[in-house]
Amino acid sequence: MIGFLFLGVTLVWAKMVSCDEVFFEKKIPVEPSKKRLRITNVRGDIFIRGWERPYIRLKINKKRLLKEKTLESLGVKIEEPQDAVEIREWSQVPWDISENPVPGKQSFFKVPALVPRDSFQVDMRIEAPAWMQLDVGSKNSVVSIQSWKNTLSLRSNQGSVFVDGLVGGRLDVVCRGCSSTLRNVQADVSCVGKDADFDLRFVSSSSIFLETQTGKIKLARIEGNQVYSSLRGSLEGRFLTGKIEYQVDSASVDLRQIRGSLGGKSRDGSVFGQIAHWGPQSEVVFLESVGGDITLELPVFFSSYLDVWSFLGGARLGFEIATQSHWTQTFGPEPINHFKGRVGDGEGLLKVYSERGKILITKNP
Repeated sequence: MIGFLFLGVTLVWAKMVSCDEVFFEKKIPVEPSKKRLRITNVRGDIFIRGWERPYIRLKINKKRLLKEKTLESLGVKIEEPQDAVEIREWSQVPWDISENPVPGKQSFFKVPALVPRDSFQVDMRIEAPAWMQLDVGSKNSVVSIQSWKNTLSLRSNQGSVFVDGLVGGRLDVVCRGCSSTLRNVQADVSCVGKDADFDLRFVSSSSIFLETQTGKIKLARIEGNQVYSSLRGSLEGRFLTGKIEYQVDSASVDLRQIRGSLGGKSRDGSVFGQIAHWGPQSEVVFLESVGGDITLELPVFFSSYLDVWSFLGGARLGFEIATQSHWTQTFGPEPINHFKGRVGDGEGLLKVYSERGKILITKNP
């Protein structure tokens, strides 16, 4: 059955597969003056792939989830203000009182009764010029973006986020409870979420920032200046390159095969760091904890000044340090758990301190 559907102010052909599902497709030319693409869909999944063609191909799949409702008043609206192209899910049906605060407005609608927000699903599949700046808004769905070449900004509440192949610009993800997976990214990264999980692999940039409260952070093959923050979610990473900093509360930290430097603060979470190659010889690095244990494995050729102290816990070094230096001169008795000296001829400083936790520093075999 063939029917008409309004797409913004554009009339398009649609194919009715069944009474509960509708597919339609739209081609949108993109002028060089259009620099930004905005996608908003709070009632379905979003799949976006970048290409080099000068137009957008939009495929929509509308599904009815409740038998007694109709698909007629649900659609997609396309607008082109100034330098942007905007595509958003749109409905003539009042979803709740707050969205229709003006009295009498509901008399226009064919369905005056309030429609549950989960009555419909509108999935979008979009292929668009990868050189456009991309803004995506979602709610509780899947968002997948592939092969993009400019700044990407994503806002959501829950659901899944998948980004594979981003080169250039910046990646910003703000999602309260999403599970975010990032692959093959060459752009500055900033990801923030309250209960969000982050899984990053093959990411290279000058700046990487992740923040979550209860979510888990997993890392592999990351390069750049990196900052990670978590209250209770674990932080795990392998093959990390650059300056790495963390701040955790009770979360555990397990970072291995580091080429660079590792520093940060922990309250009660345990910290394990394995450094394969220490960073610049002049680097000044601090590792601190209140009650959490700190274990470090340094490279065989580690070279730096070293200051290690656990106030109430135990501290132990698995190698000798040179103490005959003006830098190590003190007055009065030294605590038994305080080691201060120099390893090799490095001019940097590695300072490790814990109030109650145990400290163990060794060299890789």
